[in-house]
Amino acid sequence: MAGAVAAGLAGCGRGPRSDPAQVPGFPRVVEHPAGRTEIPVPPARVVTATDYDDLDAVLAVGLAPVAFGFSPWLVPDLAPWASGAAGATRLAGQVAEVSLETIAAQHPDLIVAQADLVADTFDELEGIAPTVTVALRSGDWRTGTRTVGLATGREAQAAAVIARAEGVVAAAAARLADLPGRRVAVISRHGGEIQVQSAASGRHGAGALLTDLGLVPVDPSAGAGILAEEELSRLDDVDVLLVCDFVAETAALLSSPVYRMLRPVREGRTALLTPTATRGGYLLSALSVEYAAGEFAGAITAAARGAG
Repeated sequence: MAGAVAAGLAGCGRGPRSDPAQVPGFPRVVEHPAGRTEIPVPPARVVTATDYDDLDAVLAVGLAPVAFGFSPWLVPDLAPWASGAAGATRLAGQVAEVSLETIAAQHPDLIVAQADLVADTFDELEGIAPTVTVALRSGDWRTGTRTVGLATGREAQAAAVIARAEGVVAAAAARLADLPGRRVAVISRHGGEIQVQSAASGRHGAGALLTDLGLVPVDPSAGAGILAEEELSRLDDVDVLLVCDFVAETAALLSSPVYRMLRPVREGRTALLTPTATRGGYLLSALSVEYAAGEFAGAITAAARGAG
């Protein structure tokens, strides 16, 4: 049955292609987190499975997708750095949901997706069109940008946007030049758990951003990325405590007696990030890192002097 479904999707997805020999540099094979994919020609109809890192990576190399999976998360519409997709078709769905049928209906010649979100459907997506993936919630935004640049024949654009983003991060780091080595923890409450966004668990980008800003990301969870509420006291000795705003459960965290008794909270060395910066730091890309770096630097500067 799965094979029949894949065959049906492939039939409605793949269209006629030009002769690859007519395009210098194509066909080419692109390695990515889900495997290796052959791209026969520079794509003209790119679809991204979600509006997360995959959409950002396509926009970063100067392409506007014809369609993208849309499920606004933490922001009411497109993230401010993703305005280049305003004219594309929105494939509405649940958060992190990937619909094979709606993607196939767009007749893409390249699909870009988050690796973790399509682990079970990658082969079906490949049946629709060549598919490349970027790592989900990874601090390694440079690799995802380069991957999409290679897949689209836009390596130069990928290199340029990476250089620009690195310049923005360097400028933000310069604002923190008098705070070298400060120990910063980034936490949130989500799904009833206290998540450590600065953990070295590879599940989010905040820790990588803190390192690029010349700071020391603190992980009191010993790599687990999660703390019980009674374990919040492990954050007592951090220099700065940033709280990501996941909206629904933020008030519960901020009103927690254990949280309110933390030394950095009592001394004003905390800051609440906006939902937009929360998303930007959680899903780092060459575009979102420019936004997140600025707000992170401003929040850390204020909190370090006790003005949080």
